[in-house]
Amino acid sequence: MIQLNNTNKIQAQYHHRKPILNKKKKYQKMYFGVFSVKFFVLLLFICVPHILLAQVEITEVMYDHEGTDSGFEWVEIYNSGSSDIDIGSWYFFENDTYHGLTPDGFVSIGAGERALIVQNLENIYAEFGSSLNLVKSSFSLNNTGETIALADQNRTTQDEITYSADGGALGNGNSIQLTNGIWIEALPTPGSVNAREGDPGDTNNATTSSSSTSTTKKEVVVDDYYTGYLTIEKQAISGSPTNIEAYVVHTRNGQDTKLKRGVFYLNFGDGSVYTSDERFETQHVYQYPGEYQVVLEYYRSMLAQEAGEDPKVMINKRIQVHDHVLSIVAVDGSGGVTIHNGASIPIDLDGWSLVYDNHTYTFPRYLMLASQGEVTIPRTIHNLGYVHAGSIRLLNEIGEIMQVGVATPPIAIYSEHVEGDDTLEEVPITSDATTALVNFLAEHPDKQVVDFGEASQSQNQTQGDQSTHTSRLFIMTLVVGVVALLLVLIRARYRTSQIDERGAELQVIGDIELIE
Repeated sequence: MIQLNNTNKIQAQYHHRKPILNKKKKYQKMYFGVFSVKFFVLLLFICVPHILLAQVEITEVMYDHEGTDSGFEWVEIYNSGSSDIDIGSWYFFENDTYHGLTPDGFVSIGAGERALIVQNLENIYAEFGSSLNLVKSSFSLNNTGETIALADQNRTTQDEITYSADGGALGNGNSIQLTNGIWIEALPTPGSVNAREGDPGDTNNATTSSSSTSTTKKEVVVDDYYTGYLTIEKQAISGSPTNIEAYVVHTRNGQDTKLKRGVFYLNFGDGSVYTSDERFETQHVYQYPGEYQVVLEYYRSMLAQEAGEDPKVMINKRIQVHDHVLSIVAVDGSGGVTIHNGASIPIDLDGWSLVYDNHTYTFPRYLMLASQGEVTIPRTIHNLGYVHAGSIRLLNEIGEIMQVGVATPPIAIYSEHVEGDDTLEEVPITSDATTALVNFLAEHPDKQVVDFGEASQSQNQTQGDQSTHTSRLFIMTLVVGVVALLLVLIRARYRTSQIDERGAELQVIGDIELIE
């Protein structure tokens, strides 16, 4: 009982004092709580500036470089915070991949500084100079659009944008740039402050960004038009390729941009056409001489063409195509080969070639052959050896055989008088003796010309002389025979007449004797 009471008493005292003990602990906890809040606020004050003020943004993107893309794409990043960024520990996110970053010649991006994430250091240095901060990475931006981002060392996204081809800068030399919270298309400003609204190259396009809100901007357009350029030779040779180049320049607000893409439609005028979705350089071969009209049309898109819209550009040009008139006219005793131009215009022999015994000589650039002019290529230059006049071949730029052997001079068949205004001119009608042979060899490349040369000519001449001699002998024999026959007939006639006279004399004598 006593132990129980004592226990109860102790317990009563304990419970009685418990509130006092709890009150002290409460003050201790309150003090500790106030200290913890102050410490946390102080820690937050010290640490937060380094987190919040170290901000890096994507500010400019060159995703479709004019001409070739590979090695020339880049992304500009800007440190808008107040502390340096160890960019080598960050990542560039593209195509669902975190690409590592390697700064070239520096470690961090200072506050207010810019850097370019590039594919190829040499290409960008060559294009924009060596003063830029370049960061090497492995990536390939999609020309139709994608989402790209910049992530810190923990792969936490710090900035992210999504671009598309509708935002502009599609192979025309411009980039997309973040300006006043919106994305515009303008001339590239790598490593510098981005273009302002209304600057040259600025167009009214927008791109979604997680770091800014897109708004609608107003733009005053001073001028907006397209100019087409069609480069084609005025004179050409049938069977030989003709060089053609076409492109379009878009002028907007006084700024010219050579367009890379669109729909280019080219009609050569001989029944064939060429279509391309980007500016082009091509060749065309006219098979027949004549005058042709070449027409170029340009549409901004396939949709515009299919919708029946008028072309942005339309150009008409004429080309005069002359018949093939280049020929090999001689091979001299030292192996020199002479080429003759029978056309009324000069011809560039660039790309033409001579072929003999599996060896080829190609005429160099700028070897111009004047109208009705000739050029002899020495054996020491063509290195074909001592060529045979009947086996050397002349090929055009595309490798077609234009002639086999030395050309035979035209053979006059007959002449006719052509009556003009004041004069009477005799015009020979000629035929090329080698035309059939050339056509046959062109159709049967496995066949070769066999030329017996001077020996054949000598043999033919000897045979001709013998034939002439035989003819003369025959005629002389015939004449002698006829003369001999005539002599025999005359002699026989003479003898017959003598016999008749003697018979008459005998008859007279007989009669006289009988009378006696």
